[in-house]
Amino acid sequence: MQERKIISSKKAREKIEQISLSKYKNSVVFGSLFLACFAFGEPLSNVQSNPQSSLQSGAQSSEANAYTGDNAESSLDSSKDFGTDSSLDLSSSDSSQKSSFSKDSSKDTDTKPAKKPTSIVERENFSLIYTGWVESFSKIGFNNQSIDANLGKYPTDSFSAMVGSFGLKSELKSQIQTLKAGLSVTAGALVYDSSSESYPGGTGSVMDEYIGMWRGFDTGGNVSKRHYYVVNNAYLDYELKLGAKSGFYLKGGRYESSAEYMSGYTQGFEVGLNLSNLKLWWFSSYGRAFAYGQWLVDFYAPRGYYNTDANGNNVGKFIHNGIHAFKATYSFLGLDIIPAVYFSKGTYIAPIIEARYDTKRDFDGKGFRSQTTVHFMNPLHESRVVGNYRYGDLVGKEAQTLYIKQRFDINQYNFGLGLYKNFGNANAYIGTIGNPLSLDLWTTTAYDLGRNISDMIGKDAITPFVFVGGKHFDNKFSWNFISRYSDSKRSEEASIAGSLSYALGGGLSVGVKLEWLRDTTKAGYRVGSNGSGSINSVAGASSGDTKSTPKRTDDRSHSFIWVRYEF
Repeated sequence: MQERKIISSKKAREKIEQISLSKYKNSVVFGSLFLACFAFGEPLSNVQSNPQSSLQSGAQSSEANAYTGDNAESSLDSSKDFGTDSSLDLSSSDSSQKSSFSKDSSKDTDTKPAKKPTSIVERENFSLIYTGWVESFSKIGFNNQSIDANLGKYPTDSFSAMVGSFGLKSELKSQIQTLKAGLSVTAGALVYDSSSESYPGGTGSVMDEYIGMWRGFDTGGNVSKRHYYVVNNAYLDYELKLGAKSGFYLKGGRYESSAEYMSGYTQGFEVGLNLSNLKLWWFSSYGRAFAYGQWLVDFYAPRGYYNTDANGNNVGKFIHNGIHAFKATYSFLGLDIIPAVYFSKGTYIAPIIEARYDTKRDFDGKGFRSQTTVHFMNPLHESRVVGNYRYGDLVGKEAQTLYIKQRFDINQYNFGLGLYKNFGNANAYIGTIGNPLSLDLWTTTAYDLGRNISDMIGKDAITPFVFVGGKHFDNKFSWNFISRYSDSKRSEEASIAGSLSYALGGGLSVGVKLEWLRDTTKAGYRVGSNGSGSINSVAGASSGDTKSTPKRTDDRSHSFIWVRYEF
């Protein structure tokens, strides 16, 4: 479906994953160079995302995963301009329809009408516009039970946030070349926080992992520090048309990621070469952030780490090798064959093969369309991380993920089914900071592992799901329902969710999601953080030994409500 810990304070959270021409010509060029310098020149120590500290690593290394915001993706997060597959936005059409400059996208995109940005300068070959939005987002958890860390008993979190963004975009173009530049800042704050009695986002908060958490780019800083702003866009994007169906592009700086396994905003670059039926794409990221209505986290290094001594203490310098990917897409009629590889030196390399078949690439909401996706990934883990505990279970040398999805469109309606299956702990280091799965991975409780991550990504997990949806009134009104069942080594989950959204016009839109979610944590596991060197030792519990912890079932039902204005 789509893309969301009290004991005494921050302790209940798992410290996981680390957690971007005329007289106008010269001004645009110099302005673009300034943006590039800004994007790449800012000290890495001034960037962030989802703080929590690495309690998952063993004696060999300490994962800089103080942030729990792996894949802060929510199809119901209306603050996204565009983005990943989302569980409750399954009504959107596949991006295989996109142009030759579609960057990396095998994802569904939102087709709702967007407010036209306001022009500052509009010329034949040059334009400068400003864009912005303000959003109020709330999550309401329906389970307010008291906390017992020894039993893994926690409430379902509730919070409200106000977030806004303002930016400038320019475009300089000729017959065969286009140079785009963008700069934007997003800021906000929590206005309600069920985990903090003093004030929203206080030192005992676990909701700050949605909004404002900041422990430094390496995630090793003070847990009580906050950043309520992020420079999420500062980029240059150059495109060169080589022919009717061929082109080249290079994009660098801070911008919204187009990579399936790297969601949010990235700090890095990507390059693409499209030669008729063949598309080649390279992606390199050296930082990740969130700038949405539900998630606001400054840039951080999701796969950075320190080497550690025998006692688990950090030694030496922070190692940040980045996350990289290469993908080739060969298209023939309605078929796409896509070999790819993602890797982060010192952590993993993940070969991928995907096949997609689309009966009507130019589908416009009329008639019939069938889309079939088969996606297989085989992560190979480096010896540094083999034997670590991730999301409650050990990391092996290799593991696999199989994802199958079938979608049908009949006019403005859509329906389908899918299956997501892990063999081993395949999503230990890839698949949580971005995932092609069209389901929301963040729907349990913020007191649990990885900022409420679902065990859909767990060891040996299997998740079948079905969905139905539609769009009406010139795509202004959309509705979606989805049901899933997930079973992993750690837990069992069952969910039914529905969403409604409506674009009222003038840039104003509203939406709501209601989800019933039953979450059963199996015997021997606990809701809460994973201590280093043990499977489920929960900070704040009187004992780290969870072998005798009984099975428990919790109601994780909740609602999302948002109001958004674009200008």
